[in-house]
Amino acid sequence: MSDKDKDDILFSPFDATPGEKYRQWRQHLFSHAATKTDESGSSLADALTDSDMGGAAAAAPPLPGGAQRDKMERLRRARAKAGYALIYKHISDGDLRTILYNQHFQNGHGALQYLDAAYDTPITRSELREMDKLWTELSIARDVGVGSDSVSRFAKLLQRVNSQRPAANRHGNDELCEKLLEAIADSSRHFNEGAMREYNAPQGQRQFEYAGGHPLFPNQRNFAACAQYYDNLWRQAVKAKILSITAPLARADAAVDDALRVAHCGAAWPGRSGGV
Repeated sequence: MSDKDKDDILFSPFDATPGEKYRQWRQHLFSHAATKTDESGSSLADALTDSDMGGAAAAAPPLPGGAQRDKMERLRRARAKAGYALIYKHISDGDLRTILYNQHFQNGHGALQYLDAAYDTPITRSELREMDKLWTELSIARDVGVGSDSVSRFAKLLQRVNSQRPAANRHGNDELCEKLLEAIADSSRHFNEGAMREYNAPQGQRQFEYAGGHPLFPNQRNFAACAQYYDNLWRQAVKAKILSITAPLARADAAVDDALRVAHCGAAWPGRSGGV
C-alpha cells in the first residue's frame, strides 16, 4: 500500500477475518458510503446494494427517459467504480485484493456480494454462548466506571452489544431495562433500593412501562425512559459527591474484555487508555 493510499484510509481496513470483524468493517463501509451522493440522489451505499438509480433491486428508482438518461447512466457507472475503489483501498489482505481485482474490478456491487458470501458467516452456537456470557458480565463498575455520564454510557453499551447479536436472539425492552436496573443497583447503594423496586415491580405497576395499548411495545418496560431518569439522578449524585468518580476496573477475563473492545470497533477503551 502506497503512502498516498494510507492517507486516503477512512476506517480500519479489513484483514479477511470472517464473522464479526467483517460485519464491523461492513458497518464502517456503508456508513461512509452513505455520505457520498450524486445528482441522481443515489449514494454509494445504494450502489453497493444495487438499489441506486437504474439498479436491479426492487427499491431502485428507474432511469429517466429523454436527454437525462445518458447522464444518469454515466453517473451509475461512476458509482460502481467509486464503490469498488472504496472497498479495495480498505482491504489489507493482499490475496483478497487480487481476487477482487481479477473478478470484480470497478464493480462495487459485485465486490460486496463476493465479500458477503465469503466473510459474513453465521454466528455459531459457541459464539452465541460467548455473547450470553458477555451480556451477563457487563457492569457499570467494570465497563464504564463511575462518572457523571455512567448511566448514559452504559445504556449505550447495552444497546451496542445487543445490536451485534443475531436478530432472533436480541434482547427486548424488558431485558435491556432489567439489565440496566441490575447494573445500577449493583454499583450504587444510594440507588439500590429504588432500582430493585422497579426491577421487581409486577407488570402494570412499573414506573417505566409502555401502556397496554402501545402499538409497538404494549406492557413492555420503557428502557429509554428508565435510562433518562437514572441518568439525571446519577449526574446529580456525582455532582453532589454522593458518588465517587472511579475508572473502569480491570477485567480478570481477557476474553470478555477483548469482546468488549470489538464491540467498540477497536476504539480506545473508555477510561483506560485515553478513550472517550
